[in-house]
Amino acid sequence: MDEATLHRLQRQGAIVRLPTGNAGVRVSLRYLRSMVDRPRAERKELLASKLRELADAVGHQGGAIDEQTVSVSGQVCEAVLPLDGYEALKADVEAKDFEVQPLFDRQVL
Repeated sequence: MDEATLHRLQRQGAIVRLPTGNAGVRVSLRYLRSMVDRPRAERKELLASKLRELADAVGHQGGAIDEQTVSVSGQVCEAVLPLDGYEALKADVEAKDFEVQPLFDRQVL
């Protein structure tokens, strides 16, 4: 993560403490493979399966996926990834067909 993004996240209070005590950043995870041709129940189960796999990988490195934020229609959920090793973990998550985007609080005027 570049310094400008890190400072912006810190200013906005988006840096959180993980249960390990380390700093983490809230992110959005979006599954990139299209599932629109499948019934909703099948999409829900497939997304849950992918997120369980991802939760294991993220959890081993100190992060966590918030299962309460899963959107089947948007194929998205929120997670907290540790800042230590963020880029490597992000690359691992992206290799599993997920897009990773830091969550910013934006003010619209």
